[in-house]
Amino acid sequence: MKTNQSFAWNPTITGTKVEETIIVNEKGFEVLTKSPNWPMIIVNLNGKKYPQPSILIRDNESFGLIQTQDYEINAE
Repeated sequence: MKTNQSFAWNPTITGTKVEETIIVNEKGFEVLTKSPNWPMIIVNLNGKKYPQPSILIRDNESFGLIQTQDYEINAE
């Protein structure tokens, strides 16, 4: 891994896909493709926070957003 190297992360669920692009720099990494309206899971690991996209949940009838808040988890 080199400084300013980029990576793409493509988690999938049947019928659904998301892609995040990050760049690694001397401070750690930065998510380049974060959408401000998309809920995130903030993973706390060794004193650092790693934002990851969560699953966007919409109401079946109105298509309004149900899951909109970020939440944090602690990893070991």
